[in-house]
Amino acid sequence: MNVTLLVEEAISFQGKKLASLLSDFDLLRNVRRMTLFELQDLTEGMTMPNVEEAAPVPTFTPGFGSWRGAFDITQHVSIRRRDRRNMWAQCPSCSKGGKDRGRDNLAIATADPRKYKCWAGCTRDDIRAACGYGPAKRF
Repeated sequence: MNVTLLVEEAISFQGKKLASLLSDFDLLRNVRRMTLFELQDLTEGMTMPNVEEAAPVPTFTPGFGSWRGAFDITQHVSIRRRDRRNMWAQCPSCSKGGKDRGRDNLAIATADPRKYKCWAGCTRDDIRAACGYGPAKRF
C-alpha cells in the first residue's frame, strides 16, 4: 500500500472523529439547563449515600479438605482504595518501619486476598510478621 494513501486515510479518520466531537459539543451546548428551583424539586427527599459504608471486602474461605485456615491480610489492614483488580492498603511492615507515607504500598488481589505484594519491597514473611504471624509454610 502507498504511504500517501495511508496518510490520507488517517487524516480522513481523524476528520470523522473531529466532526463527531464537534457535533457532541453542539448537542451539549443546546441541552436545556435546569434552574436552581427545578434542581431542588427534582432532588427533594433524596439523601446522599454514606461514604463511610464501603463495599464488603472479600475474604478467602478455604475449600473442601483444607486442614488449616488461610492467612487473610484483609483482616489486618484498612483498605484505602480499590480498582478493578486490586485493593490498596498500607503495608503493615512498612508502617512499622515508617516507610509507607502514602499508605498504598500494599496491593491485594480482589479475587483472592491470599495474593498480596508490597511495592516497597517487603517480603510476604515480613508482612506476616508485622501482623503477628510466623512465616508461611512452604511445601
